[in-house]
Amino acid sequence: MSTELIKINPASGGPYMTAASLLDGAKDPGMLVTARRIAVVRNPEGGHMAQIHLHAEPGDYAPVVLLPGDPNRATRMAARFDGGLQGTRLVNANRGLLGYSGTVDGVPVSVQTTGMGTPTTSIVVEELINLGVTTFIRVGTCGGYHGIGLGHVVVALAAVASGGIGPILG
Repeated sequence: MSTELIKINPASGGPYMTAASLLDGAKDPGMLVTARRIAVVRNPEGGHMAQIHLHAEPGDYAPVVLLPGDPNRATRMAARFDGGLQGTRLVNANRGLLGYSGTVDGVPVSVQTTGMGTPTTSIVVEELINLGVTTFIRVGTCGGYHGIGLGHVVVALAAVASGGIGPILG
């Protein structure tokens, strides 16, 4: 497993909108987003593994999924996909974990709520992997320090994952 830094810039012909432009407010066309590419886990018996929390089938989600924590933010982001909210498909609403699939500039993309915290995020990501998703981009808000205001973009260059699920996910 490797983590790579992806520069998302539609002005230079990149395939996706900036993560910032999908959120309310920020408009930085060169926003850097940390993404993790993960190998798809297949059922050894070859069949489809039913997901408990995300009521979806393989292919319902795009290979690339944006992961906000807040369900309302997922809906606002999906409304910025091609064709607006009417042009997207609500893939999941079970347990308030809203998930949408659509396109951005013709490229398939999905957005899936993770809820708050690592436990729910790990459940959602595991089920998305089982459904064939390979790239995850975490977008959303976080706590901040004095001097950081609304609309500022913060790029995490490192994180410590020494407890809980962190060592398992790498």
